[in-house]
Amino acid sequence: MKYSICSTVYNAEKRIKESLDSTLQFINPDEFEIVVVDSKSTDGTPKILRDYAAKFPNFKIIDEKCTRGRQLAFENSQGKYIIPVDLDTIYTEKWWELIKAYEN
Repeated sequence: MKYSICSTVYNAEKRIKESLDSTLQFINPDEFEIVVVDSKSTDGTPKILRDYAAKFPNFKIIDEKCTRGRQLAFENSQGKYIIPVDLDTIYTEKWWELIKAYEN
């Protein structure tokens, strides 16, 4: 596994699809995993996460109410490069260019 995209989320139904799609457009599915800690969301977030997990076999959901969610995501990742993201943010090509520059 080359990249682990790690995040936490709580009740992000309004932006999570757009955010996930903005990261997924840059990544080869064979080189990545996404690890999301859902802190027991009460809106449509869990269903959205399950829908993505059904499409992408390297999509891990950890359903746990906690204050150290990002650390938990890191601990459950396997990638050579860990990329922390916020799932209420829309990522652009500049984001991916920065990751590739860091990798080099």
